[in-house]
Amino acid sequence: MVVVSAREIPDAQLWRETAMYGVMEKMGSKLLKMFVPEVEAAAAATAGCQRWTYASCWQCGYGPCTAYCCSNGSCSNIICF
Repeated sequence: MVVVSAREIPDAQLWRETAMYGVMEKMGSKLLKMFVPEVEAAAAATAGCQRWTYASCWQCGYGPCTAYCCSNGSCSNIICF
């Protein structure tokens, strides 16, 4: 006959719940990988992008501006002077 104290029961239940959350986390991770493409964030964030200052920007009525531009030709965050 095994005698279990009342103090051990919550610990066992906590362990089961923790194990269940681990299984759910793994399942969610696998499901997420099915729908979301995997991208290396460090490479994507610094893909030839930097802030540039231009003397004439069409977005600013051909006045000076600074813009965050990437090597693929896209510019964002344009600040007109």
